[in-house]
Amino acid sequence: MAEPETQDACSACGWTTDQQRRCHYVSSVKLFYGADVRGVWSLGSDFILKERPADPPTFEVMNTNYLKTRTTIPIPGVAKDWTDGRKRHFILMDRIEGEDLQSAWPNLSQDAKVRIAEQTAACIQQLRKLQSGKMASLGEASIYSGWLFLQGSGTPHGPFGSDEELWQSLLVKPEKLPEKARNAFRKRLPPRTPYTFTHGDLTTVNIIVKDDNLAAIVDWESAGYFLFGGSLLQLALG
Repeated sequence: MAEPETQDACSACGWTTDQQRRCHYVSSVKLFYGADVRGVWSLGSDFILKERPADPPTFEVMNTNYLKTRTTIPIPGVAKDWTDGRKRHFILMDRIEGEDLQSAWPNLSQDAKVRIAEQTAACIQQLRKLQSGKMASLGEASIYSGWLFLQGSGTPHGPFGSDEELWQSLLVKPEKLPEKARNAFRKRLPPRTPYTFTHGDLTTVNIIVKDDNLAAIVDWESAGYFLFGGSLLQLALG
């Protein structure tokens, strides 16, 4: 008798191809995004479930609640969040109907593009009114930004209350540059205040549109009080 074939189970759902063949059930729970050790699942048409390690911490729920009470920016609500015994953090959120702007852009009319840009700009203007005396996450917590500090998203930085504190933290990578380049970089840093609440990852994939209008801005886990205008490195390097 031939040995049965060894079947590897799906890393996302655990089912083997043999189990799929034997069952007529088609799940409406789908893994639609994954990066590193994080994943996002669609739970039917109404919810999504985000899963990630509990460390480094995520401020998405805190940021969402903060924005819900202080702005009219369309953002998905949080139904529940929790950390399990394996130190995995879960966030159950509303699913926003629509399409991300990057996918929708080629098929939008010029009028729709302008309207969505204006609607997004109006949301950013609301954020500009939310200011702090320190560069930090909400509650004057540390910032976890691999884009900004270049040591990886798991490294805490700040909070920063002065130009010198911020510069010393940024020097971890630029210190290998020639002194002339470092001095030029230092001179081009914008003034430290006011720190304004910023999305932190406002790309076209995080802008959701529907019926030629802005439907929501999503993924606020990287948000916090940063230099006016957003990315420090983009401003400094031009």
